[in-house]
Amino acid sequence: MASFLYIVLRGMAIGLLISAPMGPIGMLCIQRTLNKGRWPAFFTGVGAALSDLIYCLLTGLCLSFITDFVETNQLLLQIIGSLVLAAFAFYLFRK
Repeated sequence: MASFLYIVLRGMAIGLLISAPMGPIGMLCIQRTLNKGRWPAFFTGVGAALSDLIYCLLTGLCLSFITDFVETNQLLLQIIGSLVLAAFAFYLFRK
């Protein structure tokens, strides 16, 4: 039983270390931790998370506008898409 618990805890630790984000912000947090301490690195991570949250909110808001636009003008977009597709097919047929 003790070896099973050891394997589970070790697997969880390895999974946590592997899933840690190693992008530029993760490297910046590590560098700040080593150079300036825990609190500057913590606030760097909080700032990065806040900027990601703002980007996600903007994306969701703009996506709702695009969805509303597509639903409102669905027939017109289908007609234009069909004409473009037919013109491309005609161009390929002539080649």
